[in-house]
Amino acid sequence: MTRSMPADKALKPPATPTDEEPPTGFYDLPLGNLLWHVRLTERAMQKAMREALLHTNVTKAQFGILQVLERIQRASSATLARTLTVSPQAMVGVIASLEVKGFIKRRATSSASARILVAQLTPKGRAAFSAAAERFALLDTALESAFTEAERHTMVELLARMRTVLDSVDQSSFKGGSS
Repeated sequence: MTRSMPADKALKPPATPTDEEPPTGFYDLPLGNLLWHVRLTERAMQKAMREALLHTNVTKAQFGILQVLERIQRASSATLARTLTVSPQAMVGVIASLEVKGFIKRRATSSASARILVAQLTPKGRAAFSAAAERFALLDTALESAFTEAERHTMVELLARMRTVLDSVDQSSFKGGSS
């Protein structure tokens, strides 16, 4: 089933402002600007997530960690950093804040590897995750209702393909300043 976009939401060519009048409104980008369309969507997603978490005492970064720990039960900071694709240095601060809030506890896995601390959710952390996850579920439900199941599968496949392409771009072509 193909859904058509309402006329007021359809992409329109940008209006050409007159010399007397500055441009107003939202500039609809042409189809060729995929990175920018994804960026605009990502910004809307970040805003919705931030608002969903507003009164939960959990930040987006903390939610990511709680979500991973809920699923895999325990993990080192390095594992969490790799899983959430953030630097180990950034992970240290977020882990510390979760520990201060009492959402996680950390302990050494063994005396031989006392340097490696493994984080686990506490009951308080599970409750915080559950409350935040309920709010995120509302966002997911809203998104799911806007697309058919086939469209959702296609979107996930297209986003995965986009990540693969972006990961494979030769970054060396960006070095050396502008051309």
